[in-house]
Amino acid sequence: MRRADFGRNDATAKRVLHACLGILLVAACFIAPACNYATTLKHQATGTVQSHTATEIVMLHNVGKNQTHWDFVLTHATQIPAGVNKGVRVTIYYHDDNGKRIADRIKVVAVSTPPKTK
Repeated sequence: MRRADFGRNDATAKRVLHACLGILLVAACFIAPACNYATTLKHQATGTVQSHTATEIVMLHNVGKNQTHWDFVLTHATQIPAGVNKGVRVTIYYHDDNGKRIADRIKVVAVSTPPKTK
């Protein structure tokens, strides 16, 4: 091979490298917002309030025939309507933060009434 052939291959290699880096940069621009979206994903769960304090609410969530206890952390920004007491059916809108469920908003679905006595 002649010496000029090596120069042409080096230029082609540089163009391919620049094209690959450009594609990688464009892909990173699309992936970065998707990663941030996953960390702030909002969820909701419906169940019956088992206990309620100023900093925490425990809800009984039915999954098939099984009941599970779900703990939610309440913050100063959590929107809590009047009437959230034990036995009330609620929907809790929350997000996950380091493995904890942080309640954003609570909505009363139904208030349970005690059975009538004859």
